[in-house]
Amino acid sequence: MQSRTRRALWFGALVGLGLACGAVKTDGPTAIVVKVLLNEGHGTRILYITGVDDTPVDVFSGQYRPEQPSPMQLPTGQSVRILLDDSLAGTPINITVVGLDVDNVPIEANTARVTPVARQETMVTVKLTLYGQADGGTGGGPGDGGAGDAGSCQCTTGCCDQTGQCAEVDAGRGTHVAFVGPVGAACQGACSLLGSDHYSVDAGCGCGTGPSCGSGLRCEQGRCRCDGTSDCSGCCSNSTTCVPSALNIGSGMRCGSGGQQCESCSTGVCTVSGTCGACSTASDKCCSGASTTDVGFPTCRRNDGACQACDVARTDRCVAPTVANAFETCSCGTNGKCGALQACVGGTCVQLP
Repeated sequence: MQSRTRRALWFGALVGLGLACGAVKTDGPTAIVVKVLLNEGHGTRILYITGVDDTPVDVFSGQYRPEQPSPMQLPTGQSVRILLDDSLAGTPINITVVGLDVDNVPIEANTARVTPVARQETMVTVKLTLYGQADGGTGGGPGDGGAGDAGSCQCTTGCCDQTGQCAEVDAGRGTHVAFVGPVGAACQGACSLLGSDHYSVDAGCGCGTGPSCGSGLRCEQGRCRCDGTSDCSGCCSNSTTCVPSALNIGSGMRCGSGGQQCESCSTGVCTVSGTCGACSTASDKCCSGASTTDVGFPTCRRNDGACQACDVARTDRCVAPTVANAFETCSCGTNGKCGALQACVGGTCVQLP
């Protein structure tokens, strides 16, 4: 299938860096104005922005804005104008924005959907989510769980939940101490069920002898591992690193999705979905890089055909994508993916204390 990357005529500059694009125009060329809301104070110095339709075909090639990392952290409210060919009017486009630090390490990201209107500018806002925040505190600190009744706490091995009992949960991979708080006192939050295996008052949440695992990794026998059960949004490199597919668009060197091993694209280029070109395969299989794999929890198939790795602590099955969640096919029962401070137990999202 022919690429559409040439149908995006010009990629605008960041408004927030003083190269103002002006107000959104109701007449003129067909364009998208992307407004990016960042989490300030976390070190984002450069944005990587991509656009892909539902085929999926790249509407425009991935671009860094600014072209070089900013000497200062970027403030929130950055905007960029993308001029499009008029033929793209009415075509839904998925805009993915990744915020990276000065070493090109991803900090935050999100995707928003927009349908451009012919001969005018269409605004879309992308609110970025911190990788650690999205995984319920996988950065090693406590989450935002509620407090238990400290006066009735009888636990001698950990903190107590709201009933005064030792706070533990079985998330389908063995009993796991998931809650944060001093021994014999009320719990103050929760560690990531996927990325940690213990909590200590001195060091916080951790995996083995180190901190909790980062985004797209799971803690197994005290080590951080990347695979099809680690909720990796892209592909796994050497089973220890989750490489977000949005960082590899067009490179073809480390391409993949759903926590499958990264591959090199011998034909085509790596799309934002982590596939070497458009994915065309049976519904019981999904695409990753240049390969296909069988669909079955915890490997699900997104609506663009790419593989999706599920968080086994917060989901328990694959479901068909919906309009509201076009690319989220991992679910706990029929409730969708559980929240950061929830566990999926028997098809129901259970709130952690």
